[in-house]
Amino acid sequence: MGMLNRALDALNGRGAALQEWDHVNPRGTRRAERILHEGEPATATITGVERRLEDSTTAVFLALERRGLGEPAVSGMRLGTARFQHRLRLGLELPVRAEPQAGGAALIDWPELGRRWGVEADGADGQLVSRTVPEAGVRDRATDAREQRALKHPERIRVHLLSLTRRSALGMPTMNWDLTLRDEAGATLESGGFEVPFYASWIAVPGAELPAARDPKRPRRAVIDWAAAAVEAAGRAGTVDDAAPAGSVAAALDLAAREATRGPSAFAATGDAPLPAPPVAAADGLSPIEGVPLELWAHVQVGTGVDRVAPSDYDEYAAARGVPPGRWAEIDRAWSARMHQDWQLGAAMGEALDAERKRRRKR
Repeated sequence: MGMLNRALDALNGRGAALQEWDHVNPRGTRRAERILHEGEPATATITGVERRLEDSTTAVFLALERRGLGEPAVSGMRLGTARFQHRLRLGLELPVRAEPQAGGAALIDWPELGRRWGVEADGADGQLVSRTVPEAGVRDRATDAREQRALKHPERIRVHLLSLTRRSALGMPTMNWDLTLRDEAGATLESGGFEVPFYASWIAVPGAELPAARDPKRPRRAVIDWAAAAVEAAGRAGTVDDAAPAGSVAAALDLAAREATRGPSAFAATGDAPLPAPPVAAADGLSPIEGVPLELWAHVQVGTGVDRVAPSDYDEYAAARGVPPGRWAEIDRAWSARMHQDWQLGAAMGEALDAERKRRRKR
């Protein structure tokens, strides 16, 4: 084994491939352990994210722009499995341990993050220094192939996220979500069953405006461009001490992680308060518009899609269900305006749409 180890050490000095794998490269893990235990405390900003498929796993790389040890330096790291990975986002400044020399590498200081969050934040195991240094922004080659194809469609649109519903399989929650969206023309769209990548968990929240692509052959469906959305939101990353936005994917995963560790609240300012529940929309925001309550609005919205109603027939369809004749377009725009003004109301509208879809499926 001595000859094999010497050969691996020689390759590690010249090639990048073995540097990525801890089960092949003991030298790489020794370097990571040395940084985490002996490295200098510093801060670094996540400036780049790259995901790619390697066999049956998803490899995640981060670019960390380090400060606090002289001149700024950017280094790459491979992210290990981490329970609170969903809290990492582009533009976030976080504590790291770093090699003190110029151009030295840095790794995330998960123990320090756990101390600040009041939880057991694992993730140190599996981190590796990487010669892959992602470019600024997000490059994601690990998304579903159907999603990648959809994002190539030329019709790019802006949508507002109304609601999110997490999918399950065999009674266990998955990382895939059903989304209810609304485009700029006021039409309700769906995006079903795709993963919300960890770097977008923070921005996947009702009321968010997001870039998307729509298939002209399936105009009622859209796919979110999470990589582009993360780049847009990089300037609003906040701090590591911020609580996840209420109603977001990150908030849902925070709750699951807290329950798994049976620790105190993951990210409450007091350190022991429960995670905040999504606020309820104000009662006046739910008041009927021209006699059309939220439930009737959702009934017509879903019905026009399920029953394949042509836009020219919307008014007739709506009037047959109790909407004042000739007023559907204005009433629909008024409900949409409320959603844009109050994301909490947008969440309530999304829930009403989900409930109506489930009702229709049971018929």
